[in-house]
Amino acid sequence: MGVNPGTVSRALTNFPGISEETRRRVWEVADREGFRPRPISRRAVSIAALIQTQKEGLDLLSPYTDAVLEGMWEYAQTANVEMAFFSGSVADLNERGLIRRMGRRGIDGVVVINSNDDSRYLKSLRSKRFPYCCVMSAPDGFEDSLVSVDNRQVGFRAATHLLELGHRRVAVFIGAVHFKAHQDRLEGVRRAFAKAGIPLDKTLIVQGSADYADGFAFGCGGVRQLFRDKRDVTAIFTMDTQEAIGAIRGLSEAGKSVPADVSVVTCDDSPLAANMIPALTVMDIPNRRLGYDAMRRVHASLESGATPSLPPALEVDIIVRESSVGKR
Repeated sequence: MGVNPGTVSRALTNFPGISEETRRRVWEVADREGFRPRPISRRAVSIAALIQTQKEGLDLLSPYTDAVLEGMWEYAQTANVEMAFFSGSVADLNERGLIRRMGRRGIDGVVVINSNDDSRYLKSLRSKRFPYCCVMSAPDGFEDSLVSVDNRQVGFRAATHLLELGHRRVAVFIGAVHFKAHQDRLEGVRRAFAKAGIPLDKTLIVQGSADYADGFAFGCGGVRQLFRDKRDVTAIFTMDTQEAIGAIRGLSEAGKSVPADVSVVTCDDSPLAANMIPALTVMDIPNRRLGYDAMRRVHASLESGATPSLPPALEVDIIVRESSVGKR
């Protein structure tokens, strides 16, 4: 057959990483020879949350990742799947041996959180047919392995809400510039302004650096930057709750009140967003459902040996609360 015994064993036990052609050839010979693999007690499938950071030492968790992990855990409990955790900086994950390292821990597939255009390790996962699924954002060319929402529509609806309230001087805060989903939201904001026939002031787009790590600090610093440059704003749209809270802190330091002076809209609902004073208007992105769907997709791939079709992009609602009001 031209394959080694280890490959034969993995093909007969549906181990991931074996091509369909090799698996077919091995089973043809087994059928011809009347061979059937001995039944063995099978351990539970183990799927890991692979959390990527841009640099070593950065925080792994946030309200967004917490919600994704909750969804993964919910599916794991329902489907009797073991859930593991695997993390590292993008530089570490790009090094050779990632699949081998996961294999040593008994990990059969991964849900990738925070991938971006630097995530070269995804090419290795794809070429080795190691089951994976990205959540929310993925590099160009990997959209067929992504569960997400229409992030351009998220930005479009947030900006449209503020435009309908009469706001024209709208600042957009994007801390994690490497996160493609956030750049898509910015594109959605641009489209909303273009549709309204109103120019979007590029000087009001505040972006972080590659070292972005703290949403609170970025939000507060972004407001300080705007007022230092004497940029007048009546509304701010941020990518997550932490940036929004930081922005509100910065506005308070500048003697500005929310929403009397500046309205704030952000992404991702949570008890924190709902119980802030003022309560935050949010784009209610179903992060928990995304984690659940990504886990289910990886599990289905492991069970069938085929890549299941992607679910349609989930709808995103806006929850209007106290932090956004008409321009005064």
